[in-house]
Amino acid sequence: GGSLYKYQTKSGSAIVPLSHCRASIKTKTTDNVNIKNKVSVSAKNGDWQKVYEKTLTIKEKTKILSAFKKAFYDIRYVPPIKTYGKVIECRESQITFSALGQKAGFVKKKEWNTKNDARPQIKAALEKYLPNFNIWIAGVTSIDITKKGIDKAYGIKQLMKLLSAPKNKIIFIGDALHKGGNDYVVKNEKFITQKVSGPKQTKFIIQTILAPFKTKTIC
Repeated sequence: GGSLYKYQTKSGSAIVPLSHCRASIKTKTTDNVNIKNKVSVSAKNGDWQKVYEKTLTIKEKTKILSAFKKAFYDIRYVPPIKTYGKVIECRESQITFSALGQKAGFVKKKEWNTKNDARPQIKAALEKYLPNFNIWIAGVTSIDITKKGIDKAYGIKQLMKLLSAPKNKIIFIGDALHKGGNDYVVKNEKFITQKVSGPKQTKFIIQTILAPFKTKTIC
């Protein structure tokens, strides 16, 4: 929900929320677009237009990183012996903590979640230091932190305005629709939601919905 870009071509446009989603979009022309956090474009007759971007300031990022250090100390957090990729990642509009690192495989993440999940304690400790931020438990090993009010429900409402789409024509797919999860805000706003177990199921549902159309989006 922290940023949104519109890709415009002669044949139409694609609206893409940029957070931690990796997307590949093919329009009716030969345009090819690849997205991973920041925008990378290789296309014909098209261009990106920023709709909005609610980025964290350097001061806010510093405050959040400092809060993590304090929270880890407060609960005597013991990190995994081995991690895979960045454990704390700045994503412009949010900062994400991934206990095993961003590149850890799902099996390892699930094992950590079952045996060592300390996120509820970390979240509770963070809330003391970050009262003006959203703190969400996400996925199976992550915690997301954003500006207060900048969440997935906010992003969907911006899409509704941009596309003139009514609420009953939107379906939200997420794996953390439970209370306290980073998708719960959407469910709480009474949008139509579909719970999934992970990326593969999400991909299948999106492909099924888009099957009658020429446009294909894969996250």
